[in-house]
Order: sequence, then structure tokens, then C-alpha cells
Amino acid sequence: MGFSVKQFSALTFLNCHDKTKALYGEYGGYPMTAVQEPGNKLLAVCIFANAPERLGQFAETGIQQWAQQQSGISSAEYENRRITLKFSTARPNCEEHIEGLLRSLTEMLKNNDFTTCCNGCGADVYGGYYLIENLGAYYCSSCASAAESMLEEQKQEKAAMRANPIGILAGALAGGLTMALLTFILWQMDFIAAASGLAAALVMYACVKKWGGRLPIWGVVLCLAVMLGSTIFSLRYAVAFQLRGTIQEAAATLDVTQEELDDAKAVLAECTDEEIYELTEGRTRSEIMENIRVSEETLSLTEGHETTMECYKDLSELLDMELLKDWKKNYYKGLIYLLLIGMLISTCMMIALYSETNGHYKMVWLG
Repeated sequence: MGFSVKQFSALTFLNCHDKTKALYGEYGGYPMTAVQEPGNKLLAVCIFANAPERLGQFAETGIQQWAQQQSGISSAEYENRRITLKFSTARPNCEEHIEGLLRSLTEMLKNNDFTTCCNGCGADVYGGYYLIENLGAYYCSSCASAAESMLEEQKQEKAAMRANPIGILAGALAGGLTMALLTFILWQMDFIAAASGLAAALVMYACVKKWGGRLPIWGVVLCLAVMLGSTIFSLRYAVAFQLRGTIQEAAATLDVTQEELDDAKAVLAECTDEEIYELTEGRTRSEIMENIRVSEETLSLTEGHETTMECYKDLSELLDMELLKDWKKNYYKGLIYLLLIGMLISTCMMIALYSETNGHYKMVWLG
């Protein structure tokens, strides 16, 4: 949606379209439109003018150089006989500032012999003001009819497009499989591991776009659910797989039983600190008890955790052990990286694909 004229008193020289709130009309002898972009505070002002042949490619360069010398202009482009300036409406006194910049620009255009024209064909005839996907246009009757016909064809093509559930599922699974394979390999590499989320999102987007046809809401939800599930499962499985190897190594080197540890604790309970110090050649009770605790945790790791799936099943309990606190830290760090990068990029891409395959081009006659 655009903005209300009442909000920008300095632009009251332009007319306001009731439905879209877009502004249109002439200023300084040139037709122009003004629309506030959805979701931000940037105002897109389009001035329709044809550069003289003598300027050639320097017309765009000259306009950009003029914009760089001004303050408050976010961007400036000249294409298809349309100058598009974007201003921030958040600055104080922006209405007066914008009018001052428009006055300066139109004076420069006149001094360089820019003429008013249809920005479709360049004909110097009276045209009508249009709004196409939130960007202004100034068309003669012939160009307006051609644009309407083209947009209607695109609208019909999108309406005829059908969703392919099998293709959408295949694309989602392709992204999920990519996430699983790369996460299994890279999960301990911090920011590099996050690249698996980017790669998976790109694979899912490309496959769903190629195979899925029109992407409905349920398709977006399905893709994101597969991505989320594959992220969590693959990371847990990768941790469980490597943890199983560590447990096997610990089991091979551990040469004590739980009964022996219980006997050691019983002996410690009966001895004084001085006796322990003499028997162990200078070790304290707390040091020995810490060694016993570590040995007991190592024993508990080796019991019932001989396979990857056994470790996967009890992963939460295993990571809560003091002995595996570094593993727990790396696990959650990897999970945060993957979810932030993979899920965020996947969400943005699926929303973009939904808009691309479902949205209709809109052309509104302003006046």
C-alpha cells in the first residue's frame, strides 16, 4: 500500500488514488508517481522523461551523479525513460526535503532538454498513470493495452499452474537429505557447518521449483517441516555416531569394574584423611573421589551404548553427564548455527517461491 496525502503535505500538488494511496500527477512539467514501498519507510518516486540522443549513456550517469551530490536519496536509477528515486520518509521534515529535491531534479532535466514521454515507447504524447507491482508507469494508450495483455497472459499462466505433491515432497526430501549428509560431516566446524544449511536450502528451492509446480501453503509447511526434522535428526545422529566411537575407545582402556569402585569407596569411608594421604603417596580424599566419579561415569557410558542408535536414543541423558559437557556445548552450538542459517534461509526461499508461483501481476490505472 502507499501513503496518504495527508501525511505528506508537501506533496499535495499530486493527486491521490483512493484505493492504493499512490500519488500521481505533474511537477515541474514532468509526469511522476510516488508510492511508499510495503513494509518499509522508503518512498519510490518515478519521473517520466526522455533523454536527448546527444546524451546517450551519459544520461543515467548524470542522474546518478546528481543523486550522489544530494542528501536523503537511498538510490537513483534511469531505465526505460523512467527515473526512479527512493527516499527515506523517516527523516524530519521529509516532505519539504523531498519537494526540494524534486524541484532541483526537474530543473536539471529541463536544462538538459529531457522531454516528457510514454516510458513504454518514448512517444511524446499525453499518457495515463499506472501502478504495476507497486512501481509507477506512464503509458500511452497503445503501451497500456499491450502491458495489460501481457500481464493478463502471465496471470492466466500462473492460474493454470497446478501443484505437484510428489514433486514438492521430492524437493523437500532432496533438501533434507542434503542437510543430513553435510551436517553429518561438518557439524563440529561452527560457521562452516552452517554452510550445510545454506546448501540444503538452495537444493530444496531448486528442486521444488523444478518439480513442484505451483507451491501451496501446505507445500511451504511441508518443506520447512522436513528441513527442521532433518536438521535435528542429522545433528543428533552425527553426535551419537562420534560419541559411540569415543565410548568404544573408553571401554577398551577402562580396566576397572563397578564392584571394585564400590570397594574403593568403602575403604575411603573407613580411612582418615591422614591414612589416605599416606596410603596413596600424597593424594587427597577429594582427588580420589573425583577419579572414582569419572570412572563410574565412563562405566555408565559403556553399558548399553554399544551401537549408534543406542547412543541416539539416550543422547539427552548422555550429554547431561559432567564428563560430556564439552560435547553438549558443541551440540547446542551446532544446532543454533544450523537452525539460524538453514531454517532462516529456507523460510525466506520458500516464501519467495510461494509468492512467485501464486502471486498475480497487478496493473492499476491511477488517472
